Amino acid sequence: AVELAVRDHGPGIAEAEREKVFEPFYRPSGRGEHAGGWGLGLALVRQIAQHHGASVRQETPADGGARFVVTFPAKHG
Repeated sequence: AVELAVRDHGPGIAEAEREKVFEPFYRPSGRGEHAGGWGLGLALVRQIAQHHGASVRQETPADGGARFVVTFPAKHG
């Protein structure tokens, strides 16, 4: 398999919201009304990844922030 990871050093994502961030138009709480975005980015990432047979997961590094990993299965043949 091949993995592509993207990480930030922001406030992280609460455990209760970790799966919800992949839903269209969902924006984590506590970001304030001036936080940018429509809540579509991660939903699109997951949809595109799944279209290509890949999966997406969110991780929480011990030193804060968030890490998103897209795993593409190895092709045989």
